[in-house]
Amino acid sequence: MGFFNLHSIRFRLLAALVVALALMLVWVTQYQTRQTEALIHRHAAELLCQIAQRMNDQLVATLRTHADQVQLLSQLPRLTDPDISMADRRKLLERIRDTDPTIAWIGMTDANGTIIVDTGNLLTGKNVAHREWFIEGKKGLHLGNVHDAFLLAKLMPKPKWDDLPLRLMDISAPVLDSNGKLAGVLCMHLGWDFAFAARHRIAELSHIGDSEILVLDHTGRLLMGTEKLPSHAMTFDGMTAFRQAVLRGGWSGVTVWPDDNRPYLTQFLYKAHHELPGLDWIIAVRQPVESAFAEARSFVENSTAVLIVALATITLLFFVLVNHFFHPLETLTEHARRILAGHEPLKLPELRRKDEVGVLSRTLSQLLSRTREQIDQLEQQKRQLTIYAQLFEHAPLAIMITDPDNRIVAVNPAFEQITGYREKDVLGKSPTLLKSGRHDKAFYERFWQTLCREGSISVVLWNRRANGEIYPERLTAAVLQDERGEKIGYIGIFSDITEEERARAEIERLSRLDPLTELLNRHTFIEQLRRQIEQKRPFWLLFLDLDNFKAINDSLGHPVGDRLLQELAHRLKNLLPEDAFVGRYGGDEFLLCWPGDADTPDTLAARISEAVREPFAIEKMTLQVGITIGAAAWPRHADDWVTLIKAADAAMLSIKHKVRDQDWRVYDASLAQDLDRRSRLLAGLRHALRTDGFQLAWQPKVNARTGRWESFEVLLRWQHEGEWVSPAEFIPLAEETGLIRGIDEWVLHTALATWSRWQQQGWTRGRSLAFNLSAATLRSRAYMAQICPTLEKHGIAPADATLELTETMVAEDSPEVNEAIHLLDQMGCHLSLDDFGTGHANLDLVSRLPLDQLKIDLRFVKGMLHSDKDRIIVEHAVNFAHALGLEVVAEGVETEEQAEALHQLNVDLLQGYLFSRPLLTEEMEARLQADDSI
Repeated sequence: MGFFNLHSIRFRLLAALVVALALMLVWVTQYQTRQTEALIHRHAAELLCQIAQRMNDQLVATLRTHADQVQLLSQLPRLTDPDISMADRRKLLERIRDTDPTIAWIGMTDANGTIIVDTGNLLTGKNVAHREWFIEGKKGLHLGNVHDAFLLAKLMPKPKWDDLPLRLMDISAPVLDSNGKLAGVLCMHLGWDFAFAARHRIAELSHIGDSEILVLDHTGRLLMGTEKLPSHAMTFDGMTAFRQAVLRGGWSGVTVWPDDNRPYLTQFLYKAHHELPGLDWIIAVRQPVESAFAEARSFVENSTAVLIVALATITLLFFVLVNHFFHPLETLTEHARRILAGHEPLKLPELRRKDEVGVLSRTLSQLLSRTREQIDQLEQQKRQLTIYAQLFEHAPLAIMITDPDNRIVAVNPAFEQITGYREKDVLGKSPTLLKSGRHDKAFYERFWQTLCREGSISVVLWNRRANGEIYPERLTAAVLQDERGEKIGYIGIFSDITEEERARAEIERLSRLDPLTELLNRHTFIEQLRRQIEQKRPFWLLFLDLDNFKAINDSLGHPVGDRLLQELAHRLKNLLPEDAFVGRYGGDEFLLCWPGDADTPDTLAARISEAVREPFAIEKMTLQVGITIGAAAWPRHADDWVTLIKAADAAMLSIKHKVRDQDWRVYDASLAQDLDRRSRLLAGLRHALRTDGFQLAWQPKVNARTGRWESFEVLLRWQHEGEWVSPAEFIPLAEETGLIRGIDEWVLHTALATWSRWQQQGWTRGRSLAFNLSAATLRSRAYMAQICPTLEKHGIAPADATLELTETMVAEDSPEVNEAIHLLDQMGCHLSLDDFGTGHANLDLVSRLPLDQLKIDLRFVKGMLHSDKDRIIVEHAVNFAHALGLEVVAEGVETEEQAEALHQLNVDLLQGYLFSRPLLTEEMEARLQADDSI
């Protein structure tokens, strides 16, 4: 459709636009008119201000000239020279007066204020000490304000219409003699007519027209009036504009003057007192408003008439055009209204027009056909919005939505509950009102950079509630976008994690401290020890181990033992030297670091030993324990913390459980060999565990009645550097270093795999195998959980496996050990109590355990033939076990006499070198292959 098509609404609207531009032109014209009036107003005000300034400058310049003249006269020697007669002095003064008609009178006083000479000899001999011009003139140059002068009125001319007495101004200055002392005061009276003359000159130069120039004092009294407003007419202190001028130093604007109650464009200028101190007159220039704004008002009146005619014409034209152009649109509107009311189908009439209205009618008809589909979609969206609104309302997490300028537009109830701010208090505000001050500017810059770059971010930050409380929150923020990908705001979802942070802080604290003693735990102590080494300052490390603590735990129970450790920790902390720190290394072992380069720590060790040996009062009991202390120095005895701890431990172990005359020992070179062997054994154990370097040995348990081998105990053997190492030496080392779990796992899998192979050969029929478990392994739930699957994997019934537990393990009576024992029982495995009779476990505890077998310790077997005591112990142990339905095994049987005696006591199984030493797997297989009936 062409742009200039007469049927185009676009073209018609262009015509309407032309009309609108005409209206705009009229508006601009009117605006220019207003601006013209404002400019004229401003110009007139500036003109009045210039007139007032010129008047002020004229008056100030005249006074400054006469002030300089008075000051110069006061310094003439002829006035102070005593040789000069008074007549000559008077002539001098009169000549000066005659040169300037403005001067009304000149006179000079002595130091007491008596006039000694004056012009006209009018006031000679009169004392004026009370006059202001004399009082102030003694101090320096003085300008007095305008005042009346009745005596001199006849001497000075004044306007005929100004019927007030003569007005004068005083200018005085001190007269000094040759010695610089006050000889008198020289005073000059100026006639006020100089102000009238100045106004006349300014009126001629400035063409002020009907403007008036007045001079007032600060009280509003007229000092100089006009023919229309004589000086005596009235005062103007009641005018608000006048009071503003006094306060501000000037005022400009339109105000009503009370002399004729007419508005005047007025300029007040109050600045003479700044230029000449002592003068307080105010210059006022006024011009009637009707004359000041006559030109602007005439222009406005003419423009208004033209504008009214133009507006009337344009309005009529526009009305006709709109009525013609929008009639088709009204037809469409009426049809749409009837459709909305349900009186017409969803279809508009298709107007046979070539303009946009015709296109619009056809397009709308097509759009209406899609309305129902869109309504259905809107209903579905409405249901979704209802769900989202309820989710927003009832969400347990705080939700905050902001606009693109990061101003809050919505928050949910959880937000109010967490922050304490109500919705009405935060709407329209920035989320920064929640800032706690704990995060610096760089933190928030990184936050916003990540949010804008990634579109979302999750952080933990600290904010402030409405009551000032600072709290931690976990915030997830995201950028909100519309369907076009344009940013429409931000959303923040956060939760109060105060309790979580408290728990984390407590966990962090507990991770550093031993939970029982609240000393440094092992890990934290070692970290501080490493830092101490990094600082390269010498220090002593003390390894502390309680004596007989296990006996207290076993006999009195773990709660008493725990209290004992707590009391010990308290004593150690009280003994701690400055800069020293102490930690619990494990069980009843403690480490103490003492910075310094002392030769020996004997004094500190003695104090610790003495403090520990003091009785402990626990649960109405008095306990007494000893302590063993090993000491090593860095860097004297070791280069690193691992070796240093080993050295201190070695020093402690060198005197542990030995008869000694002291409780502590410092590491020396004689212990290096033991440490070296320990290191080599530890390295060998790790290597053996990686490379299957261990071997199994099998020792039979023989039926005491038939002599048949009914069970085999699996024993661990290890050959290191060409020699067999005793289990009594390497097993404790493995337990100490945590390798024992891996070793036990190897023993379990290897023994079961071997037994499975023997089972296939038929060698295990009617027999069982037994193997030992360490305390550390027994506490491992992971290890316990794999026993049953491993048995199933190798096709071995749990009833064919016996697990031997030492009295030490059972005596712990710990939840982990008890759980493991009952788990093994539930699996169907047999349980055997090893080393029975060593005194670690009480009979009540044994009777409550699900045991199947009891093994008598070899020390009683060896001594029963020579000691009635040992024989009685064995006899009672057998009777006790049989009473509980347990099978009894006696280990360490080496002679026929021992075997016979045990048989007489009804022992079920015998084990010892009398029947067979422990045989390696290959040897045992050869023995079974040769005779499996043994």
